[in-house]
Amino acid sequence: MGPIAITPKRLICYIVAGGIFAAGLAAFFVGRSALASQLDTWKMLPRPERFTELYFAQSSLAALPTRYTPGGLQTVSFAVHNLEHQATTYHYTVVAQAGRTQRALAAGQFLLAHGDVQRVARGIAVPPLGNRQEIVVRLQYSGIPFGANVAKVQKQTIHYWINRAT
Repeated sequence: MGPIAITPKRLICYIVAGGIFAAGLAAFFVGRSALASQLDTWKMLPRPERFTELYFAQSSLAALPTRYTPGGLQTVSFAVHNLEHQATTYHYTVVAQAGRTQRALAAGQFLLAHGDVQRVARGIAVPPLGNRQEIVVRLQYSGIPFGANVAKVQKQTIHYWINRAT
């Protein structure tokens, strides 16, 4: 079998096929950002899961206080774990509340890098609001909710209940 003869008709087919292939490659690489942008708009590309963990720092929930003496001192210990994929400033408030009455006991803020954990221990004087009251830790920060593209104010709370010592 001898060499394949390239006829003018076959040559034109090779040139056209090569041109189509080259145009496809160029369209793929040039239009890649537009394609990625559209796929992202349709939420078809993977996105990092962004969240913050807020929890009491005691080894168990049984270690949380259950009783209080009005004006007595207690320590509220909690931790914040930043998994927002960006440095985030957190603002916290510790509040005592009984029914509709509430009193701010402590407040603060801190900046936390992604992946870091901040442990906070604040001494509080428990006010005499009632026989049973709730100690609440409120956390507020700017974060990107799941499925969104822009940051919004995020809020979290944790709490425990205490009874007046008799």
